[in-house]
Amino acid sequence: MLLQDFVRNERESSAQKSIYHCLCMLASFRETTVTFHDGITVEDYIEGERQFYQYVMSLYFDMYADPLTFAIDSSRYDEYMRNRHRLNKGKLLIEKQHYQDAKESSLRNVFQQSITFYFRFLYELGQCAQLCQETYALKLSADSFEKVVKNAGTAKIAGKEHQRVRILLDNGINQSEQGSQLVFIHEKYPKMFLGLAVLCRAPDSKYKWMNYLRLDYKRFHSPMPDMPDIIETVPGQAAQNIAMLTETLKAMPLKIRVKPLRNINSDFKWKAEFTYKGKSCIGFYVDCDSLLICVYFNNAANITDMAGRLLAEDPELFEWFCAHIPERLCKCPNNRWVTLGEQRRRICGMSNRMDVANPLDSDMERCVKIIKMFRGI
Repeated sequence: MLLQDFVRNERESSAQKSIYHCLCMLASFRETTVTFHDGITVEDYIEGERQFYQYVMSLYFDMYADPLTFAIDSSRYDEYMRNRHRLNKGKLLIEKQHYQDAKESSLRNVFQQSITFYFRFLYELGQCAQLCQETYALKLSADSFEKVVKNAGTAKIAGKEHQRVRILLDNGINQSEQGSQLVFIHEKYPKMFLGLAVLCRAPDSKYKWMNYLRLDYKRFHSPMPDMPDIIETVPGQAAQNIAMLTETLKAMPLKIRVKPLRNINSDFKWKAEFTYKGKSCIGFYVDCDSLLICVYFNNAANITDMAGRLLAEDPELFEWFCAHIPERLCKCPNNRWVTLGEQRRRICGMSNRMDVANPLDSDMERCVKIIKMFRGI
């Protein structure tokens, strides 16, 4: 079962879009070789990795086909979004303010947390339960199981955790009792809990949860993802632009850092930054839907200075530069003024950056040219 075999609905619900987003963010399957000295062979663990990957893929496919079966319902959110009207208060457009629609966020969190619950439960189960050497099943006490269910819960779906666990178990996982122990094994994928164990036993790092969600076995020994990991999850043009940017910046003395993802459903994007002398230089936010390139100037005065230099040296590039300095009209104390030629503009003093959404090749070239000019590298 592969992502290229997946067929999207023409009229997706927001829940289905979010499930598809999760699928896009998964790493390609690449096995890792681990030895835990527990009597289970390396070959069995590798087969377990393969089976758990297949299981999760099929689970997402089933969720997408019928979200309601998994208690994933975005109907209230979809209805709200159809009827929501953005407020226009004179010139203070919502899009130019630091603004969060609390109701939109609350309704979105309900179905987002409903999707994630199943994977939080599996993760907590993998952390807490013991592997059976003979059957590759997971076993734990009833009290430990209750702790697993509790730890998997989140605020927006509180009180319905056991119902959701039953939904997951009814999707192919057999539960039985052996004395005081509860035992779990999957019918179709009997070794899959070995694959779950590999992800749960990865060395602690700030990327461990993300690598689990992405089923990224190859990151067991080296947890931080690299650019090829990001590129394989995004569509053609965005992937091409990131690859071009990475290759171009290789000649510069920049360091790369990738921010760990808290989740992989919709509204969670990759964030990567290239730093120079400890300061953010250029970065991007990207997922399967969009790419935003950010060029950082570190303070508002630098934007004014750069604008003056571009106006004197390259008027055409100056116009493009000004068009990509985002205006912010909120009353935030971090709001700052910059001067762009004869124009004054208010910006966010927390970001001090140039934003280029879904750039063309020519936009990427301009970004790199501006970085070189500003940084002197």
